[in-house]
Amino acid sequence: MTNAFITNVELIKHHSHKNLVHYKVKYDIENYSILLFDVLKILLPTHIQQSVKKRQAEYLAGRYAAKLTLEVLGVYNFDIKTDALRAPIWPDLILGSITHTHNTAMCIANMQSDFIGIGVDLEPLIDPQIIANIQNQIIFANDFFILKQHPKLQTQKIFTLIYSIKESFFKAAYPSTLHYFDFDAVEISELNLDNQSFCLVLKNNLNDILVKDSVHAGFFNEMEDGVYSIVCL
Repeated sequence: MTNAFITNVELIKHHSHKNLVHYKVKYDIENYSILLFDVLKILLPTHIQQSVKKRQAEYLAGRYAAKLTLEVLGVYNFDIKTDALRAPIWPDLILGSITHTHNTAMCIANMQSDFIGIGVDLEPLIDPQIIANIQNQIIFANDFFILKQHPKLQTQKIFTLIYSIKESFFKAAYPSTLHYFDFDAVEISELNLDNQSFCLVLKNNLNDILVKDSVHAGFFNEMEDGVYSIVCL
């Protein structure tokens, strides 16, 4: 379904993860109306109803992407609520992740039997001044090595990619850890620009499964104004 608000819907196929369902939804905030929650049959929580227009629009687009994704998995009319930490609550036996920017929302989902967690993160290119202010909180020893390995890739883009990869890992790890952890808990050990893949190594024990020195893989893609990454654990 497309309209003045939802301008494009795309089901993305991933050959390396054939069972992964991935929807991308483009939206136009200028054509947003709160009435669209009823039109698109998306639950409007009180805290979203009380939020600003931008937050309402991105939430609606994200939940609409999730609605389409769940329907592919055979789940219909399921309202994705949030837990105490505002993480989405998925149907039984399904893992999922939602991300959004000012004009794009994505959702990935899969059956729980395939993974212990999945995460997707979509990031617009991070402003150079913001990078200067936060890079010491995001980039650590092996991450710096990865930066130096790819001098032809614009610093702004590769920093945004590293940030996105770590956010995707957090989202994938959260269902089994149920707690927050810092960016230094994981570092990028490999980044392949040719096949758009990466590997992460854990620097700390997060639980009995996600242990120090374990290696986890993911993949990414570049967009016209940013990047997105996906981690499946």
